Amino acid sequence: MPHVAHLLLPAMLLAACTPADTGHTGGDSQHDSSADSSSDSSSDSQPDSGDSGSPPVDPFPGLDYTNSTTLDLILDWDNAPTGPHWQVRLCRSTEWWGRGCDTYFAIAHGLSSLDLMVTEEGLIIMAVPDFPWLGQMDLDGVEEILWNHFYALTTPDLEHWGTQIWSVEHTDSGRFIDPALSLHEDGTPRVIYYSWPEDAGEEDPALYPGEHMIKRADWDGEGFVEQVEPIYAAETLADPVLCDLGGQAHMFITDSGAISHVTSDDGAVSFTKDEDFVWGGAQVPHCTTQEEPMVIVAQGGGGVSAPVTRTMDEDFVFGEPTQLWNDEENLGFFGGSCTSPVFGIFMGEYITLCASYMEMEEG
Repeated sequence: MPHVAHLLLPAMLLAACTPADTGHTGGDSQHDSSADSSSDSSSDSQPDSGDSGSPPVDPFPGLDYTNSTTLDLILDWDNAPTGPHWQVRLCRSTEWWGRGCDTYFAIAHGLSSLDLMVTEEGLIIMAVPDFPWLGQMDLDGVEEILWNHFYALTTPDLEHWGTQIWSVEHTDSGRFIDPALSLHEDGTPRVIYYSWPEDAGEEDPALYPGEHMIKRADWDGEGFVEQVEPIYAAETLADPVLCDLGGQAHMFITDSGAISHVTSDDGAVSFTKDEDFVWGGAQVPHCTTQEEPMVIVAQGGGGVSAPVTRTMDEDFVFGEPTQLWNDEENLGFFGGSCTSPVFGIFMGEYITLCASYMEMEEG
Protein backbone atom coordinates (compact mmCIF):
# COMPACT_ATOMS: atom_id res chain seq x y z
CA MET A 1 0.00 0.00 0.00
CA PRO A 2 1.36 3.46 -0.84
CA HIS A 3 1.71 5.60 2.26
CA VAL A 4 1.05 9.26 3.06
CA ALA A 5 4.58 9.88 4.21
CA HIS A 6 5.93 8.61 0.92
CA LEU A 7 3.72 10.29 -1.66
CA LEU A 8 2.01 13.09 0.26
CA LEU A 9 -1.39 11.95 -0.97
CA PRO A 10 -4.81 12.05 0.73
CA ALA A 11 -5.10 10.09 3.92
CA MET A 12 -6.62 6.90 2.60
CA LEU A 13 -4.28 6.59 -0.40
CA LEU A 14 -6.83 4.41 -2.13
CA ALA A 15 -7.89 7.06 -4.62
CA ALA A 16 -9.24 6.20 -8.07
CA CYS A 17 -7.34 5.56 -11.28
CA THR A 18 -7.99 5.66 -15.01
CA PRO A 19 -9.19 2.32 -16.36
CA ALA A 20 -9.11 -0.02 -19.29
CA ASP A 21 -11.94 -0.59 -21.76
CA THR A 22 -15.43 -1.19 -20.38
CA GLY A 23 -16.21 -4.80 -19.49
CA HIS A 24 -13.94 -7.78 -20.02
CA THR A 25 -11.61 -6.66 -22.79
CA GLY A 26 -8.05 -5.43 -22.57
CA GLY A 27 -7.45 -1.69 -22.32
CA ASP A 28 -6.36 0.41 -25.27
CA SER A 29 -2.60 0.26 -25.75
CA GLN A 30 -0.96 3.58 -24.95
CA HIS A 31 2.56 4.35 -26.06
CA ASP A 32 4.94 6.58 -24.12
CA SER A 33 7.91 7.75 -26.15
CA SER A 34 9.96 8.18 -22.99
CA ALA A 35 10.15 4.40 -22.59
CA ASP A 36 13.58 3.29 -23.80
CA SER A 37 13.99 -0.31 -24.84
CA SER A 38 17.79 -0.01 -24.94
CA SER A 39 18.31 -0.55 -21.21
CA ASP A 40 21.01 -2.89 -19.98
CA SER A 41 19.09 -5.95 -18.91
CA SER A 42 20.34 -8.47 -16.40
CA SER A 43 18.70 -11.12 -18.55
CA ASP A 44 18.52 -10.76 -22.32
CA SER A 45 17.15 -14.23 -22.95
CA GLN A 46 13.51 -15.10 -23.40
CA PRO A 47 11.71 -16.00 -20.19
CA ASP A 48 11.08 -19.68 -19.70
CA SER A 49 7.31 -19.32 -19.26
CA GLY A 50 7.61 -20.14 -15.60
CA ASP A 51 8.95 -23.67 -16.03
CA SER A 52 11.78 -23.08 -13.55
CA GLY A 53 11.34 -22.48 -9.86
CA SER A 54 7.68 -22.87 -8.91
CA PRO A 55 5.59 -23.68 -12.00
CA PRO A 56 2.14 -22.15 -12.44
CA VAL A 57 -0.70 -24.00 -10.78
CA ASP A 58 -4.50 -23.98 -10.86
CA PRO A 59 -5.41 -22.90 -7.30
CA PHE A 60 -9.12 -22.40 -8.03
CA PRO A 61 -10.30 -25.25 -10.27
CA GLY A 62 -13.03 -24.09 -12.60
CA LEU A 63 -12.44 -20.37 -11.97
CA ASP A 64 -13.89 -18.23 -14.78
CA TYR A 65 -11.13 -15.72 -15.52
CA THR A 66 -13.59 -13.43 -17.31
CA ASN A 67 -16.16 -13.57 -14.50
CA SER A 68 -18.39 -10.53 -13.98
CA THR A 69 -19.10 -8.99 -10.55
CA THR A 70 -20.02 -5.59 -9.12
CA LEU A 71 -16.29 -4.82 -9.18
CA ASP A 72 -16.51 -4.53 -12.98
CA LEU A 73 -16.88 -0.76 -12.62
CA ILE A 74 -13.11 -0.72 -11.91
CA LEU A 75 -12.60 -1.80 -15.54
CA ASP A 76 -15.00 0.78 -16.98
CA TRP A 77 -13.23 3.73 -18.60
CA ASP A 78 -16.36 5.87 -18.26
CA ASN A 79 -16.04 5.68 -14.47
CA ALA A 80 -12.52 7.11 -14.39
CA PRO A 81 -12.07 10.30 -12.37
CA THR A 82 -10.68 13.40 -14.05
CA GLY A 83 -8.64 14.59 -11.06
CA PRO A 84 -5.61 13.00 -9.38
CA HIS A 85 -6.04 9.26 -9.33
CA TRP A 86 -4.41 5.83 -9.34
CA GLN A 87 -4.00 3.85 -12.54
CA VAL A 88 -3.02 0.19 -12.69
CA ARG A 89 -0.53 -0.22 -15.53
CA LEU A 90 0.79 -3.42 -17.07
CA CYS A 91 3.73 -3.96 -19.39
CA ARG A 92 4.85 -7.01 -21.34
CA SER A 93 8.56 -7.49 -22.02
CA THR A 94 10.87 -10.18 -23.36
CA GLU A 95 13.95 -8.60 -21.75
CA TRP A 96 13.32 -8.63 -17.99
CA TRP A 97 10.67 -7.31 -15.66
CA GLY A 98 9.80 -3.75 -16.61
CA ARG A 99 12.62 -3.39 -19.14
CA GLY A 100 12.17 -2.88 -22.83
CA CYS A 101 8.54 -1.85 -22.53
CA ASP A 102 7.32 0.37 -25.34
CA THR A 103 3.60 -0.15 -24.71
CA TYR A 104 1.63 -0.25 -21.50
CA PHE A 105 -1.95 -1.23 -20.83
CA ALA A 106 -4.01 0.77 -18.35
CA ILE A 107 -6.09 -2.12 -17.10
CA ALA A 108 -8.01 -0.65 -14.16
CA HIS A 109 -8.63 2.35 -11.94
CA GLY A 110 -9.54 2.69 -8.28
CA LEU A 111 -7.18 -0.07 -7.08
CA SER A 112 -4.01 -0.12 -5.00
CA SER A 113 -1.98 -2.60 -2.92
CA LEU A 114 -1.37 -4.93 -5.86
CA ASP A 115 -0.49 -8.61 -5.70
CA LEU A 116 0.00 -11.08 -8.56
CA MET A 117 -0.28 -14.85 -8.92
CA VAL A 118 0.52 -16.70 -12.16
CA THR A 119 -1.62 -19.81 -12.66
CA GLU A 120 -2.07 -22.45 -15.34
CA GLU A 121 -5.17 -20.64 -16.55
CA GLY A 122 -4.17 -16.98 -16.31
CA LEU A 123 -3.27 -14.14 -13.97
CA ILE A 124 -4.89 -13.27 -10.65
CA ILE A 125 -4.26 -9.65 -9.58
CA MET A 126 -5.41 -9.05 -6.02
CA ALA A 127 -5.87 -5.45 -4.86
CA VAL A 128 -7.73 -3.13 -2.51
CA PRO A 129 -10.54 -1.08 -4.12
CA ASP A 130 -10.83 2.62 -3.38
CA PHE A 131 -13.71 2.44 -0.94
CA PRO A 132 -14.15 6.21 -0.31
CA TRP A 133 -14.26 6.89 -4.04
CA LEU A 134 -16.71 4.06 -4.67
CA GLY A 135 -18.93 5.36 -1.88
CA GLN A 136 -19.20 8.72 -3.64
CA MET A 137 -20.44 7.16 -6.87
CA ASP A 138 -24.12 6.56 -7.53
CA LEU A 139 -23.64 3.13 -9.06
CA ASP A 140 -25.67 -0.02 -8.69
CA GLY A 141 -23.95 -2.67 -6.62
CA VAL A 142 -21.38 -0.44 -4.96
CA GLU A 143 -22.87 -1.20 -1.56
CA GLU A 144 -21.89 -4.84 -2.12
CA ILE A 145 -18.18 -3.97 -2.19
CA LEU A 146 -17.12 -4.41 1.42
CA TRP A 147 -13.89 -4.14 3.41
CA ASN A 148 -14.04 -7.75 4.61
CA HIS A 149 -13.89 -9.42 1.20
CA PHE A 150 -11.00 -10.16 -1.16
CA TYR A 151 -11.02 -8.59 -4.63
CA ALA A 152 -9.14 -9.48 -7.79
CA LEU A 153 -8.86 -8.83 -11.50
CA THR A 154 -8.30 -11.93 -13.62
CA THR A 155 -7.35 -12.61 -17.23
CA PRO A 156 -6.66 -15.77 -19.25
CA ASP A 157 -4.79 -13.98 -22.03
CA LEU A 158 -4.05 -10.31 -21.12
CA GLU A 159 -6.82 -9.25 -23.49
CA HIS A 160 -10.03 -10.35 -21.80
CA TRP A 161 -10.58 -9.37 -18.18
CA GLY A 162 -12.88 -10.38 -15.37
CA THR A 163 -13.34 -9.63 -11.68
CA GLN A 164 -13.58 -11.79 -8.58
CA ILE A 165 -15.02 -11.11 -5.13
CA TRP A 166 -14.26 -13.78 -2.52
CA SER A 167 -16.08 -13.94 0.78
CA VAL A 168 -14.20 -14.41 4.03
CA GLU A 169 -15.45 -16.09 7.18
CA HIS A 170 -13.68 -13.87 9.67
CA THR A 171 -13.23 -13.72 13.39
CA ASP A 172 -13.17 -9.99 14.08
CA SER A 173 -14.26 -6.70 12.54
CA GLY A 174 -10.95 -5.82 10.94
CA ARG A 175 -10.68 -4.39 7.44
CA PHE A 176 -8.54 -6.34 4.99
CA ILE A 177 -5.57 -4.35 3.64
CA ASP A 178 -2.65 -5.42 1.41
CA PRO A 179 -3.80 -8.96 0.50
CA ALA A 180 -1.20 -11.36 -0.92
CA LEU A 181 -2.12 -14.72 -2.43
CA SER A 182 0.09 -17.82 -2.16
CA LEU A 183 -0.26 -21.59 -1.81
CA HIS A 184 -0.01 -24.17 0.93
CA GLU A 185 2.10 -27.26 0.27
CA ASP A 186 -1.03 -29.12 -0.84
CA GLY A 187 -1.71 -26.48 -3.51
CA THR A 188 -4.69 -24.83 -1.82
CA PRO A 189 -4.73 -21.01 -1.73
CA ARG A 190 -4.02 -18.85 1.28
CA VAL A 191 -4.15 -15.08 1.63
CA ILE A 192 -2.17 -13.05 4.15
CA TYR A 193 -3.10 -9.44 4.87
CA TYR A 194 -2.98 -6.60 7.36
CA SER A 195 -6.14 -6.67 9.48
CA TRP A 196 -6.77 -2.98 10.02
CA PRO A 197 -9.13 -2.23 12.95
CA GLU A 198 -12.51 -1.04 11.80
CA ASP A 199 -12.52 1.72 14.43
CA ALA A 200 -9.16 3.09 13.27
CA GLY A 201 -10.72 6.04 11.44
CA GLU A 202 -9.66 7.23 8.02
CA GLU A 203 -5.96 7.89 8.52
CA ASP A 204 -3.24 6.06 6.63
CA PRO A 205 -3.49 2.40 7.75
CA ALA A 206 0.30 2.18 8.02
CA LEU A 207 0.24 4.92 10.69
CA TYR A 208 -2.33 3.27 12.94
CA PRO A 209 -0.99 3.81 16.51
CA GLY A 210 -1.25 0.29 17.79
CA GLU A 211 -0.40 -3.33 17.08
CA HIS A 212 -0.68 -4.24 13.41
CA MET A 213 -1.91 -7.80 12.98
CA ILE A 214 -0.92 -9.84 9.94
CA LYS A 215 -3.50 -12.57 9.49
CA ARG A 216 -4.07 -15.54 7.19
CA ALA A 217 -7.21 -16.91 5.56
CA ASP A 218 -7.35 -20.34 3.91
CA TRP A 219 -9.49 -21.52 0.99
CA ASP A 220 -12.15 -24.09 1.87
CA GLY A 221 -13.43 -24.68 -1.67
CA GLU A 222 -16.06 -21.95 -1.64
CA GLY A 223 -14.52 -19.02 0.21
CA PHE A 224 -11.77 -18.10 2.64
CA VAL A 225 -11.74 -18.81 6.37
CA GLU A 226 -9.72 -16.46 8.54
CA GLN A 227 -7.46 -18.10 11.13
CA VAL A 228 -8.17 -16.91 14.66
CA GLU A 229 -4.64 -15.97 15.68
CA PRO A 230 -2.44 -13.53 13.75
CA ILE A 231 0.61 -15.09 12.14
CA TYR A 232 2.71 -12.06 13.03
CA ALA A 233 2.10 -8.78 14.83
CA ALA A 234 4.06 -5.63 15.66
CA GLU A 235 3.63 -1.89 15.38
CA THR A 236 4.08 -0.14 11.99
CA LEU A 237 3.62 -3.27 9.83
CA ALA A 238 1.92 -3.33 6.42
CA ASP A 239 2.18 -4.88 2.93
CA PRO A 240 2.97 -8.55 3.69
CA VAL A 241 3.89 -11.04 0.96
CA LEU A 242 4.72 -14.73 1.29
CA CYS A 243 6.91 -17.12 -0.71
CA ASP A 244 8.10 -20.64 0.16
CA LEU A 245 11.70 -21.74 -0.35
CA GLY A 246 13.86 -24.43 1.18
CA GLY A 247 11.13 -25.81 3.39
CA GLN A 248 10.45 -22.44 4.96
CA ALA A 249 7.79 -19.80 4.50
CA HIS A 250 9.42 -16.40 3.93
CA MET A 251 7.36 -13.29 4.59
CA PHE A 252 8.59 -9.87 3.53
CA ILE A 253 6.79 -6.92 5.06
CA THR A 254 6.96 -3.13 5.23
CA ASP A 255 8.15 -2.22 8.71
CA SER A 256 8.68 1.45 9.67
CA GLY A 257 9.40 2.48 6.08
CA ALA A 258 11.86 -0.37 5.43
CA ILE A 259 11.38 -4.08 4.64
CA SER A 260 11.73 -6.84 7.21
CA HIS A 261 12.13 -10.58 6.62
CA VAL A 262 10.36 -13.08 8.89
CA THR A 263 10.32 -16.87 8.53
CA SER A 264 8.15 -19.80 9.52
CA ASP A 265 8.94 -23.50 9.87
CA ASP A 266 5.40 -24.52 10.84
CA GLY A 267 3.44 -23.95 7.63
CA ALA A 268 2.93 -20.19 7.98
CA VAL A 269 1.28 -20.47 11.39
CA SER A 270 3.77 -18.29 13.27
CA PHE A 271 6.81 -16.30 12.22
CA THR A 272 10.15 -15.23 13.68
CA LYS A 273 11.94 -12.05 12.62
CA ASP A 274 15.29 -12.28 10.83
CA GLU A 275 17.19 -9.77 12.96
CA ASP A 276 20.08 -9.64 10.46
CA PHE A 277 17.92 -8.36 7.57
CA VAL A 278 16.87 -4.74 7.07
CA TRP A 279 16.15 -3.46 3.55
CA GLY A 280 16.15 0.29 3.91
CA GLY A 281 14.76 2.70 1.32
CA ALA A 282 12.27 0.12 0.05
CA GLN A 283 8.65 -0.65 0.84
CA VAL A 284 5.71 -2.78 -0.36
CA PRO A 285 7.51 -6.00 -1.35
CA HIS A 286 6.49 -8.74 -3.77
CA CYS A 287 8.31 -12.05 -4.34
CA THR A 288 8.36 -14.84 -6.90
CA THR A 289 10.11 -18.20 -7.26
CA GLN A 290 9.36 -18.47 -10.98
CA GLU A 291 12.99 -17.57 -11.53
CA GLU A 292 15.19 -19.55 -9.20
CA PRO A 293 15.74 -19.33 -6.42
CA MET A 294 13.70 -16.25 -5.39
CA VAL A 295 13.40 -12.69 -6.65
CA ILE A 296 11.97 -9.90 -4.51
CA VAL A 297 10.84 -6.55 -5.91
CA ALA A 298 9.86 -3.53 -3.84
CA GLN A 299 8.67 0.03 -4.19
CA GLY A 300 11.70 2.33 -4.14
CA GLY A 301 11.77 5.83 -2.68
CA GLY A 302 8.08 5.88 -1.82
CA GLY A 303 7.19 4.95 -5.39
CA VAL A 304 8.59 8.05 -7.06
CA SER A 305 11.78 6.29 -8.13
CA ALA A 306 12.20 3.00 -9.94
CA PRO A 307 11.44 -0.23 -8.07
CA VAL A 308 14.33 -2.08 -6.47
CA THR A 309 14.97 -5.80 -6.66
CA ARG A 310 17.19 -8.40 -5.02
CA THR A 311 17.54 -12.18 -4.93
CA MET A 312 17.65 -14.82 -2.20
CA ASP A 313 19.50 -18.09 -2.81
CA GLU A 314 18.90 -21.60 -1.45
CA ASP A 315 21.05 -20.78 1.58
CA PHE A 316 18.84 -17.76 2.33
CA VAL A 317 21.65 -15.35 1.40
CA PHE A 318 20.44 -12.09 -0.14
CA GLY A 319 22.01 -10.37 -3.12
CA GLU A 320 22.56 -6.63 -3.19
CA PRO A 321 19.59 -4.42 -4.16
CA THR A 322 19.53 -3.04 -7.69
CA GLN A 323 17.04 -0.88 -9.55
CA LEU A 324 14.60 -2.82 -11.68
CA TRP A 325 15.17 -0.26 -14.43
CA ASN A 326 16.90 3.11 -14.69
CA ASP A 327 14.94 6.23 -13.80
CA GLU A 328 15.60 7.82 -17.18
CA GLU A 329 14.30 4.78 -19.01
CA ASN A 330 10.96 3.24 -18.10
CA LEU A 331 9.85 5.29 -15.09
CA GLY A 332 8.21 7.83 -17.42
CA PHE A 333 6.44 4.90 -19.03
CA PHE A 334 4.75 4.22 -15.69
CA GLY A 335 3.57 7.81 -15.38
CA GLY A 336 6.28 9.07 -13.04
CA SER A 337 5.54 6.68 -10.17
CA CYS A 338 5.44 2.96 -9.51
CA THR A 339 3.87 1.87 -6.25
CA SER A 340 3.26 -1.73 -5.12
CA PRO A 341 5.16 -3.24 -8.10
CA VAL A 342 4.46 -6.91 -8.88
CA PHE A 343 5.77 -9.24 -11.56
CA GLY A 344 5.61 -12.74 -13.01
CA ILE A 345 6.29 -14.80 -16.12
CA PHE A 346 3.24 -15.47 -18.28
CA MET A 347 2.73 -16.51 -21.91
CA GLY A 348 6.49 -16.41 -22.52
CA GLU A 349 6.86 -12.81 -21.36
CA TYR A 350 7.84 -10.88 -18.28
CA ILE A 351 4.73 -9.18 -16.87
CA THR A 352 5.15 -6.08 -14.68
CA LEU A 353 2.39 -4.09 -12.98
CA CYS A 354 2.45 -0.86 -11.01
CA ALA A 355 -0.14 1.32 -9.36
CA SER A 356 0.83 4.70 -10.85
CA TYR A 357 -0.33 7.97 -9.36
CA MET A 358 -1.61 10.28 -12.09
CA GLU A 359 -1.80 14.00 -11.36
CA MET A 360 -4.45 14.59 -14.00
CA GLU A 361 -6.43 12.79 -16.63
CA GLU A 362 -4.32 11.80 -19.64
CA GLY A 363 -5.29 12.51 -23.20
